[in-house]
Amino acid sequence: MRQRLISISCCAIAVSLSAQAKAPVPTATLNLKKGYDKGAGLATGTAQFYDYAPDNRCIGRKRLYKFSVITKGQASKPVPAGQKVVISAYTNRYNSTLDVSAPSGVGVSTATCENRVAFTPVAGESYDVLQPVEVGKRCTMKVTVASSGLPPADLQLLDPATFTAKK
Repeated sequence: MRQRLISISCCAIAVSLSAQAKAPVPTATLNLKKGYDKGAGLATGTAQFYDYAPDNRCIGRKRLYKFSVITKGQASKPVPAGQKVVISAYTNRYNSTLDVSAPSGVGVSTATCENRVAFTPVAGESYDVLQPVEVGKRCTMKVTVASSGLPPADLQLLDPATFTAKK
């Protein structure tokens, strides 16, 4: 009788631990948006990357999505909820057009942009993430709660925006 009681107790503990180990991790959704138009002209090329890291040291950084001239305008990706996340965005853009004022007759514009933000996503919530890139304008990154259009309460810009534009 005593042996059966012990084996039943051990079995109950194993089942309890197994159920805890398989509990799903709560997540939030990032709606990553392409922050540039595809451009027009003689040649155009743009790549925009969104990355995730658990902290600002970027250890364990993961690529969330890469936009290019042939990708669609939005991608949704899950991130852990209830803990601070760091989202980085990088954009490199090249565009050339006919320009009679340029000595070669071709005008070239390039833009490089990088931003990094941190916030704590709420489980089940969706966030819109956009880094618009427009030549001649300041590079920014916008994160808003999809349901309200407001930024998360603890949103922080971690690195100053960098932007270079030439014509």
